Amino acid sequence: MSVFLSVLLGVFCVGVVVYPFFKNRYFPNMSDAPMEFADSTSELDNILRSIRTLQLEYGMGNISEEAFNRELDQYRDDAATCIQQMEIGRSNELETGVEHEIAIARLRLQNSDDKPVGETETF
Repeated sequence: MSVFLSVLLGVFCVGVVVYPFFKNRYFPNMSDAPMEFADSTSELDNILRSIRTLQLEYGMGNISEEAFNRELDQYRDDAATCIQQMEIGRSNELETGVEHEIAIARLRLQNSDDKPVGETETF
């Protein structure tokens, strides 16, 4: 019985130690970030990882310089497109927030204009 508990405790400890390494690989969408932003970020991470792999392959001599430059240009274009999409999403969020604040300010101004102005006191 004690051997069984020891093995079970050992497996649990190994699982706790190994879990962070596999969490992002097998469960990438379980983050707290918004889904669109998380998708764009993970896509950009994948592109950057592919560029690093391509550079390693070229450094080891596994691909020609022409193929390296062609694929690198494609990855750079993909990364630029991904970054542009992320910036568009952020600017849309900012515009929506600014428009909301403007609407609130207009309502407050309109409400303050609707109040009757008190008579001035005379001494």
